[in-house]
Amino acid sequence: MEIIGGLRHAHAMLEFLLEPVFEAAAVSSSEFDVLYHLRHSTEPTIARRLAASMGRSPAALSKALAKLERRALVVRTVNPADRRAALVFITDAGAAAVDDVMPRRLAIEQQVLGALSEEQSAQVRIALRCLAEAVEVQALQGRPADPEAPTAIPAWTPPRSPSRESPSRPPRAPRRQLANAKHPRSGYPTEL
Repeated sequence: MEIIGGLRHAHAMLEFLLEPVFEAAAVSSSEFDVLYHLRHSTEPTIARRLAASMGRSPAALSKALAKLERRALVVRTVNPADRRAALVFITDAGAAAVDDVMPRRLAIEQQVLGALSEEQSAQVRIALRCLAEAVEVQALQGRPADPEAPTAIPAWTPPRSPSRESPSRPPRAPRRQLANAKHPRSGYPTEL
């Protein structure tokens, strides 16, 4: 509970800090999330897959897409390969909405993350990656985690902080080569 509660609290505080950005924007925070995914898609996106990748129900995403479509920020068409599925495309107006919000959003995120040392940032990235993998394993199995069931996922233990008793510091996690990479279509950083 402490970990998930901490994540939810951090997310809520970040959303609070981002409120002024979205008050002045043409889209809400949740609409931005949909448009951001579409802005970074290199191929036509199937609505059902978009919902899954965003962790939303297909019904909730369909409702959001209908709002965005009425405002000409996205276009939905029938998938020629599977007429039951819709392909979703971002329009130029939708891309412009993302491009308008993104620099201000990144500035706030960088300000928040700037309070962390490089070592703390690396530890957070490692911990979040481990948590995401553990949750994904459970999600792909199609059931909630059973705390009494045996697990193949090793328990994550946080890196030890250097203490006064230990003069040597733990080795730093290697930096990803793509840490400063930019997305090919939008030019925004792929990872902060």
